[in-house]
Amino acid sequence: MKTIDLTQPFPYSTLIPAMKAIYETQSGEQLELIFQVHDMDCFKDLKEFLSQHNVGFREIYNEDTLILQFYKNELS
Repeated sequence: MKTIDLTQPFPYSTLIPAMKAIYETQSGEQLELIFQVHDMDCFKDLKEFLSQHNVGFREIYNEDTLILQFYKNELS
């Protein structure tokens, strides 16, 4: 599983490195994206993007993090 920690401060939206990670991941590889709780809007946007591309995902909510786990398929 490839894990991308998006909890560090970025000078721009965490959605940008999240999307970069998705597109750099090989098809069929499992990906885990970790967001801070205050990034709920990016988390929701990414879930909507995955749903629109028929990618199933698992959501994990912790006290201070939000985690999305999924297998990358061919995104259309």
